[in-house]
Amino acid sequence: MDRAAFLFLTILFAALALEAIVDPTPPAARLARLIQDLRREVREIQSLINRTRPEDARGVLLRIGEEHLPAIQAKLDLVEAEVAKVAQLSLWPAVVFQVDGSDIVVSVLGIEAGGLAVGAGGPGLRWDPDAWQLRDLEPAAGVELICQRCDGGELRFVALLARAKSGELLRIHGEGKPVIWLPNREHIQLVDSENKRIDFVVIVW
Repeated sequence: MDRAAFLFLTILFAALALEAIVDPTPPAARLARLIQDLRREVREIQSLINRTRPEDARGVLLRIGEEHLPAIQAKLDLVEAEVAKVAQLSLWPAVVFQVDGSDIVVSVLGIEAGGLAVGAGGPGLRWDPDAWQLRDLEPAAGVELICQRCDGGELRFVALLARAKSGELLRIHGEGKPVIWLPNREHIQLVDSENKRIDFVVIVW
């Protein structure tokens, strides 16, 4: 191992050790704890609904909106941050498909990407048309979207970036509850800032 590589690894391990000292709980453990908290919150809401008489429904709905929903939203924001940390700590670039209400958000983490193709040379993103309907596609700033097909319950697209970036690339607006099926890995292609294909992991949540 040459001196430069040794120095790089030393700095990397020192940075990871410092993070562990500042926050000794690893991201995966924090993520699991947040998911447990969310499940408990949902059970409390379900219990509250089951105990509610029809004449008290309005008051219960107001209570859910004022007390429970803000707490759930705050925990979801933390979950999103922890998922990003898990992807970054994997030391692999990641393509993320996040279900956000009735939308699907497509992001890239861990790399400054130059482009993303879904459905390249084969099937694209699919969903259950009885549960969810595609409304429109909203590319992020600086992203040029080439939609090859967006009907018949399947979507193929190419997202080209004017300037390499990571983060959200595309928001797929829809109606209903999205349950998605991804194409095989060979039909998802990710390129870096120099337009070179790279390996990556896929995260769906």
